[in-house]
Amino acid sequence: MSKKILLKQILEKDVGLNANPPSFDRRCLENQRRRDKINAAKLRIQRVMHPSEAGCGDGNDLFLSKCVNVGKKRTMHVEIDWEDLIIETFLLHRVREEEIEKGHYNALLGLHVFSH
Repeated sequence: MSKKILLKQILEKDVGLNANPPSFDRRCLENQRRRDKINAAKLRIQRVMHPSEAGCGDGNDLFLSKCVNVGKKRTMHVEIDWEDLIIETFLLHRVREEEIEKGHYNALLGLHVFSH
């Protein structure tokens, strides 16, 4: 106790206060998930608009549908939820991707889709 500690040593001491709050970490994960969904929706749109350029994908993307050939018919196994459809609608209406990442879908629907 009688030892004097320099201010520099006190400031350099790690007390564990550098961690991000859990709400910030959750928000970052949600934004990354939406970014992945946006990229997958762009690939699906490109596949529909230009079928000769886009193949069946490399199978690494969770949100892309996988092509399965059965005889003469091609069947598609689709893993798309309502959020994917709304994101595709926004992309087709040319909504900026940064706005989609925020996740305020009702406001964006009113501004970009139903206002026309």
